[in-house]
Formats: sequence, structure tokens, C-alpha cells
Amino acid sequence: MHVRRINSAEAATYHSLRLEGLREAPSAFTASFEEESTTPLSEIARRLSPGSGRDYLGVFDGEALIAIARVDRDRSPKQQHRAHIRGVYVAASQRDGLDDFLSNLLGELLQFSGGQLLELCGGINCFEYAAHRSLSPQVVNVQ
Repeated sequence: MHVRRINSAEAATYHSLRLEGLREAPSAFTASFEEESTTPLSEIARRLSPGSGRDYLGVFDGEALIAIARVDRDRSPKQQHRAHIRGVYVAASQRDGLDDFLSNLLGELLQFSGGQLLELCGGINCFEYAAHRSLSPQVVNVQ
């Protein structure tokens, strides 16, 4: 498994997994399934493109996208060390051994984002548990 940015050519794959997440775990997202299901793929591709102001990351098992997360970085000089992780979703078929998987994912996200502190925003209790258990000194807020 590896973590990397999702590119605009992967918009359909990303959107499909995001819609699955919106149906199964609506509290982990600020958007609703109804809103996102009508969003054109061209808009999804625009969001995923470099320069959109956000990083959309995927966890890939080979070529298969199995988890998604959005990383926002604070821009102010005093807050640039903080990374905000939002919209995390792990495909239902990939949830066996979730604690270790999520612990590894959080470590990868922290390293990828260049942040020193993470703020996790989402409604997945096991994600929050894994975050506190494995990275508690670096996790400052879980919403």
C-alpha cells in the first residue's frame, strides 16, 4: 500500500469512493450524498488538480484506490506546521485490521503533509481511536 495525491485523471474512481463514503458515513463529510452525486466529473477533476488549494490523497493497494483523505494546510506563518485531515473514508472491503491500517495511514499523512500537528475532522470513531493511540502527541484536535 502507498499514499499519493489523487490526480484529475482519477476523478471517476475518487468520486465513486467518496459517494460510497457519503452514503455509509455521512458525518465524516461536510457535503451530502445528494449534493455530491450531482457534481459533474469535470468539477471533481478541477478539485483534484494541482493548484486547487487542497491536497486530495489516496491510499492505493496496487492500482486500487482503497481510502481517501483531504489535507488542508494553514497558510499563516505561525500555523504552517498544522495539517487538517478531513473527509477520510476507507472502503468497506478494506476494513479488516483497521487499527494498524489507520495508524499507518496517519503516519503517512503526517509525513506527506509536512505538518507537525494534525487536526482530524471526521466521524469515524475507529479513525479517531487509532489516531489517539498511535500519534497522540501530534494529534491536537479531533472533531
